[in-house]
Amino acid sequence: METKYLRYFLQVCEDKSLSSASRKLFLSQQALSSIIRKLEDRFGVTLFERAPNGMHITEFGECLYEQAKRIINLVDETYGKIETLKTDRRDALDLGMSFGVMSALPQNYFANFQKKYPDVELHFTEYPDTLCEKAVLDDKEQIGFDIAPIDGSLFDTRSIVRDRFCILAHKNGRFYDMPSVPFNALAGEKFLLLDRKFKLRALFEAKCRESGFEPQCALETMELVLIHNFSSLDRGVGVGVEFIARDIPNVRPIPFEPDWPWEVCLITRKGRPHSEAAQCFMRYAETVDCYYPGAL
Repeated sequence: METKYLRYFLQVCEDKSLSSASRKLFLSQQALSSIIRKLEDRFGVTLFERAPNGMHITEFGECLYEQAKRIINLVDETYGKIETLKTDRRDALDLGMSFGVMSALPQNYFANFQKKYPDVELHFTEYPDTLCEKAVLDDKEQIGFDIAPIDGSLFDTRSIVRDRFCILAHKNGRFYDMPSVPFNALAGEKFLLLDRKFKLRALFEAKCRESGFEPQCALETMELVLIHNFSSLDRGVGVGVEFIARDIPNVRPIPFEPDWPWEVCLITRKGRPHSEAAQCFMRYAETVDCYYPGAL
């Protein structure tokens, strides 16, 4: 028995008239009368007594009326819950991004993921790389895009992007025409560096000390664009990543000697169960090659 027949029956009960109910239901009176007869045949009872002054519901009709209201309410409630569930099923995936990572990924990296998995809604938050790790550890982000090295005792990692660190050599400087720069040749220079919330700073200082000198900092900033601008103005030797530095006016990116790799890793907290959305994203990440020419 179709629930719409019960809805038609309830309308007749409310109006106590086939003609009135048929107008509201956009049915012919003949079609509505046929539906009522089908219900009566189905239950083997008379639901309405027809009289010159209208239709009077019978004892059996009263019983069906009460049950039909419950059935229709339950059906409507069920449809409502399913629609809510369908809406909620659009899984949210929280991604923590180290500063600079977005520009390292292919232009349509996330758009292509959304085409493949339209039910996953991506939420992005950018952090300095050390804070990106903390956000993943604290479960603020399900997946992080962070700069190597990564502590393997805390995170499961997968390499996503590789390029190399470089200096930003001004055309008037002594490094501009060099194919590469040994660390010990940098002694005495003034550097334009990211601040201590970034791994690059600590790694660069450690490499300078290994080469026998303490680096002098002319600029400390959280904004990579300031390092690019000051390098272009010859205010010091910037330290950055090769692919980002290729279009800076008056500047050439010169790799270190030996090569110093820059690597972006997809990280998840070790031991944390992955949501279905996170699993979809990790499968997708395996299919996309983001390595730059010349990267290690």
